[in-house]
Amino acid sequence: MLKKITAILMMISMILVTSCASGPQLMDFIDNSGGPQTLGGITLYFTANFGPEDPSNTSDLTPFLGYTQNTTFYDAAIERVAQVEKDLDVNIEQSPEGRELNDIVYLLASGDGKLDAVIGVGVDYIGGLMPSLYKAFTPMSSVSQYIDIQDSAKWGDPKRLEMFAWDGEIYGVIPNYWPELQFSSSDFIVIPNVDYIESIGETDPRDFFENGVWTLEKMEELIPLYAQYSDVKEEIIYGLSANERHLYEMLVQYYGADWAQKNANGKWEMGSLSEGGRLAAEKLHDYMTGELSDLILFDKVGAQTYRWGQKQVAMSLLHTICLTEPYALIPQVGFEYAVLPFPSQDGKSIFGQFERNVEAIMITSFSMYSEESAKVLNAIYEPFADYNDETSLIERYNSTLFFDERDTEIMLKLSESVRLLPSNSIGELNIKITEELGKFDAAEVLSRYSSLLQNILETELIPVKETMEKIFPGYND
Repeated sequence: MLKKITAILMMISMILVTSCASGPQLMDFIDNSGGPQTLGGITLYFTANFGPEDPSNTSDLTPFLGYTQNTTFYDAAIERVAQVEKDLDVNIEQSPEGRELNDIVYLLASGDGKLDAVIGVGVDYIGGLMPSLYKAFTPMSSVSQYIDIQDSAKWGDPKRLEMFAWDGEIYGVIPNYWPELQFSSSDFIVIPNVDYIESIGETDPRDFFENGVWTLEKMEELIPLYAQYSDVKEEIIYGLSANERHLYEMLVQYYGADWAQKNANGKWEMGSLSEGGRLAAEKLHDYMTGELSDLILFDKVGAQTYRWGQKQVAMSLLHTICLTEPYALIPQVGFEYAVLPFPSQDGKSIFGQFERNVEAIMITSFSMYSEESAKVLNAIYEPFADYNDETSLIERYNSTLFFDERDTEIMLKLSESVRLLPSNSIGELNIKITEELGKFDAAEVLSRYSSLLQNILETELIPVKETMEKIFPGYND
């Protein structure tokens, strides 16, 4: 691995952001309390992308630990790994074992895999690997000397670690110090096409949130104002686009419900079967069949981003990674975009959800080097020297990702205000629920799925909440 990284480093002409003169030395971050400083030249295998096989091939867009070529953080990540290999006397190799989590788990269980840690593999939530496949991974409590899950600044706050919670343990973390990667677990945002909206003489929609009037009623008022209807389908400009399921899930939050919540008697209940859940289902049914139905485009995410780029939709409810992931379409089309949270009842609150994290970090239980892997990961995922505080990151995002400082502020606050949506259980069921809400009334649909929802609550959600309460006392208060 070191030879490959050396070759990549030779291709970098810019001054790296983690140069020795710009901040503390890497060795300052390496916890030396649990054994020898170096690891004796062992080789660790990670399911991470470590850039192109041929560093001179600029058309190969393979990222390096989440960052793409010719970017500041790509170069910084390369230098960081090279430095860790040198300082700890360890070789880090890309595992050949594939990228799909379930495939990896089954391979490890068969005894054929060669893998110490999973990095950058999409994880929905560990409970989805039931009944016992989660045991393919090492509880973070076993390596807490190097990875401290109570250090939320580095490894993610408890709300985002909930996806790794099962059977009294936390089985993974996220690289919260590394810029931009934290956005991969924050959804959903409303992305207005500011160029289009201003071209029809309307106000910058950021103003509504800034003035504390960004409510559902305000968004409903804007949809017909922004839309331009035509008998020719290809010429319609929709006021809003959304995936039915995503819109429904945000509406559940809007009306104050959580997927698993305690009622007035202190007993757990399924939020989608509560009063808030009922209101959310009724609202989505209205959007899909009522007065606004011809002005809202319900479609898949890819189709929405394409329509947004063609100025065929004024606002889209989308994943944050539709703006931040490498080669995302919307930033490439050249129109000014804004970032708004989903509307709130008070017009000024920010909330969101996440259903998976594509930058998850987990150590396998089949590894002979679980503690060594934790030590290496702890050293790798320290902050980059020039971007080790919020001020420097805000300046970076303002100049590279967003058009307005208000966009940056919303994105950062959203990443701190999310909750888990277990997409491989509730999410799958919500797809069916929202499909039927376009045809039948809310009470009928919820009644049809009530027993399935209650079963998910009892077998999956409550065990997760109980694990979180054990590890983070007061979590469910």
